[in-house]
Amino acid sequence: MDDRWSLDELYPSMESDAFQNDLADFKAYIKNVNDFASDNFNSTDGAAKKITAFVEMINGMDRFVNLFSYASLTLAVDVMDERASKTTDVLYEIYTEMTRPEVMFKKFLNNVGDLEKIADTTELLREHAFALREMREEAGHMLSEPEEMVIAKMQNTGSNA
Repeated sequence: MDDRWSLDELYPSMESDAFQNDLADFKAYIKNVNDFASDNFNSTDGAAKKITAFVEMINGMDRFVNLFSYASLTLAVDVMDERASKTTDVLYEIYTEMTRPEVMFKKFLNNVGDLEKIADTTELLREHAFALREMREEAGHMLSEPEEMVIAKMQNTGSNA
């Protein structure tokens, strides 16, 4: 009897086309978010539209939870599984690339004039108003982008490892 749970609902294996395709999509998604941040967070013009687009992008991150879940659950069953360990490390390394756009977004929010008024412009922003206020507040406690990136990368070999 095999005493491992089945993860087939997520992926058949890390080598499967489904897993590899989602991994490629995850890398492309991170690049798109970074490109969007670079292109849009230099000016507060059209802030409501930019905030809405970024929130929609971030909400799309949920579809990559299966990658992390599969790798983490595989590793939980067998901590000696090198493939699962390496894949988990790769996923966290890719995810650290979200630090830059998140820092840019928080600093952008900090520069937006009346965030409350903007947050009341659409249902999506009303639903996320609390989180937007929290992110704006966090901006005042953040370091520069390069420093935040270093911290994010260090977490992969430190507290997250």
